[in-house]
Amino acid sequence: MADEMEDEFAPYFSDEIRPKILLTTRPMPSGELFHFIGDLMRFFPQLFYYPRKSYSIKDICRYAINRDFTHLMVLSEKSKVCNGMIISHLRPSPDHVGGNARGGPTAFFKVSNVIKSTDVPNHGNASSHVPELVLNGFGTRLGHRAGRFLGSLFPHNAQFKGRQVATFHNQRDFIFVRHHRYVFFFFTHSVNFFFLIL
Repeated sequence: MADEMEDEFAPYFSDEIRPKILLTTRPMPSGELFHFIGDLMRFFPQLFYYPRKSYSIKDICRYAINRDFTHLMVLSEKSKVCNGMIISHLRPSPDHVGGNARGGPTAFFKVSNVIKSTDVPNHGNASSHVPELVLNGFGTRLGHRAGRFLGSLFPHNAQFKGRQVATFHNQRDFIFVRHHRYVFFFFTHSVNFFFLIL
């Protein structure tokens, strides 16, 4: 518990800082990648896409820091399929003293088996509400740190009226991600849940 109160993600979980994410791609992305970018923009609140053009990552980081972005997300692809995601925390840690502060940590996630929202039968539509966040299976010390890192990408003032959930489920070092909405059906003796996958 003491680690959580002092790590670089504590201001996000106490809702002192709201995350703001800059998303870009490798140079010259394929058109297929933009479907995935659209799904990510519906998944993460306060995610903004900026085309990579010919800028270096160093220039993009400087630009993002100057405009109060808290995270940088870079997508890579192979054969017109997204195969990797780099997420970097840009804000310096709270215990850093001095003017030459650096952000961090940075993590690489291999991306596989993506199902676009349009390919899901009877899919619902995402609303602009902040989703509830479910982090499941991040029990080890490293897993707990990874879960807090992923949790820092979301504001922690969930708008329950929107009935949206963002789930990260860690199982054998695979992180399954799902974005869904739920609906309550009230019957005379029970409450049933129905999930719409976005």
